[in-house]
Amino acid sequence: MLLLLLACTQSVPDDPVQDSPADSPSDSVDSGDSGPDDTGETGEVDWPEDGLVLDQVTVFDALGHTPDQAVVISGGEIWAVMPAGQEWPESLVVRDLSGHTVIPGLIDSHVHLSYSAAPWWSGDTVGQNLSATLQWGVTAVVDLGGPQWSLSLRDRVNAGELVGPRILASGPFLTAQGSHPCEASMDPLCIFVDGDGTAKAEAQMARGSDVIKVALAEEGIETTWPRLSTTDLADIAKVASTVVHVASPQDWADSQAAGAVDLAHTPFSDPLTQAQASLAISSVSSTVAANEGLIRVVDGKLTEAEWASVPEKVAESWKLVEGQPSLVSAGWPAAARTWSRQTRDNLAILHEAQAPILAGSDAGYYFVPHGSALHWELEALVEAGMSEQEALAAASWLPAQVWGWDDLGLVAAGYRADLVILSADPYLDIANTRSIVEVLVAGEAPLDQTWQQKGGTFCLDDRDCNTGTACDAIDHVCLDACEVPWAISGQCDEESWCRPQDGFANDAEGVCTEEAACDLYAQDCDAFYDQACIPRDIDSNACLQAGPKVPGQACNWDNPALRCEAGSYCSTVSGVCLEICDQDAAETCGVGQCRTQYAGGKAWFGLCY
Repeated sequence: MLLLLLACTQSVPDDPVQDSPADSPSDSVDSGDSGPDDTGETGEVDWPEDGLVLDQVTVFDALGHTPDQAVVISGGEIWAVMPAGQEWPESLVVRDLSGHTVIPGLIDSHVHLSYSAAPWWSGDTVGQNLSATLQWGVTAVVDLGGPQWSLSLRDRVNAGELVGPRILASGPFLTAQGSHPCEASMDPLCIFVDGDGTAKAEAQMARGSDVIKVALAEEGIETTWPRLSTTDLADIAKVASTVVHVASPQDWADSQAAGAVDLAHTPFSDPLTQAQASLAISSVSSTVAANEGLIRVVDGKLTEAEWASVPEKVAESWKLVEGQPSLVSAGWPAAARTWSRQTRDNLAILHEAQAPILAGSDAGYYFVPHGSALHWELEALVEAGMSEQEALAAASWLPAQVWGWDDLGLVAAGYRADLVILSADPYLDIANTRSIVEVLVAGEAPLDQTWQQKGGTFCLDDRDCNTGTACDAIDHVCLDACEVPWAISGQCDEESWCRPQDGFANDAEGVCTEEAACDLYAQDCDAFYDQACIPRDIDSNACLQAGPKVPGQACNWDNPALRCEAGSYCSTVSGVCLEICDQDAAETCGVGQCRTQYAGGKAWFGLCY
């Protein structure tokens, strides 16, 4: 893109932007065709036929800080940045914004748009996550870890079919079996790697990922998880750009040695040495918020504006934890405080070593709100030693360079008009990035969610689906609608059951979902929805909603409140829950003996009685 930097536009202040592997902003802006064009001796300007002027503003970006400016927008781009108070033609809409500051749309280099940030399932919040992100001035994000449908979400937002920030997305994590972030079960968030890193990375890139997200193991509060081999990591890094979840200085060093030089976190388990901090990398996301979200909730430090942008069900879960921290894992609040201090200390070490730091919040992770958490990162960067201009560059021009967005990150001619209008100047105090008056995306204020097509491979809600179908809020695809959630039969085909549309047992609407195959003895159904694996027929098992009844208690298949807990079965003979057992294993029943059940003269499964 040809760009024009007017001599009168901006001057670089005493504080230069932090060193980075890319060229400096002034080097990246060349003379070109965009902007005012003197037509001859008269000095007349060849103005655009239509557009918007943000007049009498201060412009602040990685190039500098310049008051008394006008930003001229046309065709979704910045046409020019020039001295304020021109004789504007009637073709332009002029807004006098005296006392306001214009900055580039912010970029969050680490989010999870599919995550709600609640400590337990609180319903689908993807649409609200998109809105909150824009509301806080974040107009582009890097989604580092989500289900495969996060790639379809990216495509629809980037195509303008849904209103949201521009998205670069990785899709699922590549990690070791049973490791972070899929420690407990098989999970659509993860693709497990064991000696086949090249093949798994190539397959994921073929599905449309922009980058690969890899998780190395880390020590939890009370356990250590399996670790992806550095050989697999090196193989993955040869296939595509790879962003690595790191927790420790050793993870940091191992990633760099394997050729994976984009790191998703500032290490938080132990101090970085100067030698480690000086290793050659492409980028590291700050992610102070990842460990501070829980602390801010427990300590009651969220502002009214932050609470207001959090989805209702998520806010309810946070309020419960605020009043009763014991609801989360034992030791987590204390560990989070330790990790938070270490993250901040290591961030200061990285800044001193001139590492290429990007502002990334980990939004969507537990207690980390979408949108507003990036402002926590900006404030943390300044506390770590950056100037306000360096911090702003870490959330605009620098990530635009790293992620290949050559039309984002500056308030300059030829750049996309993704802009944030502020009532206070963040050059004076970085916290003023919160004083948002308006957010512009391609020169226009984002509207409520809009849809331009129905069907396809991704739905946001029912408005995306045709008559008779509904949007499954778990996998975000349109499925046949049904009216009685948890019903085993009668509304869907023989291979499906009516699951609550949004994952709640009391949801009034459902979608016909294929029964998930499961292991009767491992009871490996989805723990989020409290499902039990039960024998469906002689050849297969299926996951259905579990109930509260334990072995020995009366039960009923028709009423979910009277169903048996996972690992037990409601006897159709006695109407009592009985423990499921493996008749082929040397297994001891809690009550009675393991007795084989038969169907069609064939051994089926075992029950204890």
